[in-house]
Amino acid sequence: MALLISPGGGRGDMIVSRLDEYRRRICRVLVAMASLCVVGLWVFETETQVITELDRIAYPLLLAAFVVSLFLMLALPRWHRMAEWIAYLSFTTYCLVGVAAFGHLAEQTRLYTIANTLQWMPMLYVASFILLQRRDAVIAAALVFLSMSIPIVVEFSASDSYLKDRVLGSLVINAYLVHLVILVSLSLFVMTSLAFEQARAKAKALETMASTDSLTGTMNRRGLEQILRHVAGGSSGEIGLILIDIDNFKPINDTYGHLAGDAVLQAVAKRLAGVVRDSDVVGRWGGDEFLIITRDAQLTDVIAMADRARQHVGTHVLAGMRVTLSAGVGVWDGQGPWADALQRIDRALYSAKAEGRNRTAEAATAPNPIPA
Repeated sequence: MALLISPGGGRGDMIVSRLDEYRRRICRVLVAMASLCVVGLWVFETETQVITELDRIAYPLLLAAFVVSLFLMLALPRWHRMAEWIAYLSFTTYCLVGVAAFGHLAEQTRLYTIANTLQWMPMLYVASFILLQRRDAVIAAALVFLSMSIPIVVEFSASDSYLKDRVLGSLVINAYLVHLVILVSLSLFVMTSLAFEQARAKAKALETMASTDSLTGTMNRRGLEQILRHVAGGSSGEIGLILIDIDNFKPINDTYGHLAGDAVLQAVAKRLAGVVRDSDVVGRWGGDEFLIITRDAQLTDVIAMADRARQHVGTHVLAGMRVTLSAGVGVWDGQGPWADALQRIDRALYSAKAEGRNRTAEAATAPNPIPA
């Protein structure tokens, strides 16, 4: 918050990175669970003698693919994405071959094998949405559904199709209808969530614009007041307040013009942002005044920060001229109206300017302002 406000930036990148790591963890958990499920089905179907000849070959191959994928994910993180695709494509291939082989199954195990395959296929749609971006996931899941449907459509057109059996035919039709509903539901949910995220992002961008000073890029008075209202009554520590005024700013405008004055304001804002902590807030309070809000700060720390800010500005040529600052400082416990706290800081600033400018005055010792 101490930096000048701008769209995007390091915080957004950090959030994206965390979300990607969370997605990777989900992938690892799913592949590990899939490996255990393959082992469980392999043992169960072998013991109950319902395993097909295809699965006697496919289960070891599928398990090997999952184990290799999981090993790559854990041991070689840079290959994580490739490992995800190995697991996804392996399972897709298994399901596609399994559907195509429905017509070649033994009579006594056909019903079980078809039902078993059809009930696991929706995991492909879920995996598509985990592996890919939203729109790509919708397309990939739809392609998987269509590719799995082709063997069934071809089988229905055959005169001697096993699907002529009412039970099997009804089972397959119902299963594919459920798959379609799942696919459409996932797609609608994801696209709706995308629309909500875009709306939230737009609202946040508008809120940021409304709270940002267009000239300096710092928070404006509206944004600063929101911060003060937020911490009022809820602070667990003292809040440091530094009100800064550019000395002799009016003569700069009168002598060099308003463009030069704007350049000075921009340069001062950047300098102030460079002396505070990441958790602090720098904003333009109005005109040539800036306000710094710092949390969990002792008065001595606040005074030191104000002095650093003055030195950081005063020792450099800004917009072709030397600029000095006056500062009023104090601490606030968050109790009582924030306007009263700012009034004390404003009195301290008045004291600093009255004593000759280019200095820092404490609110605790600042006299009341002399009436104009």
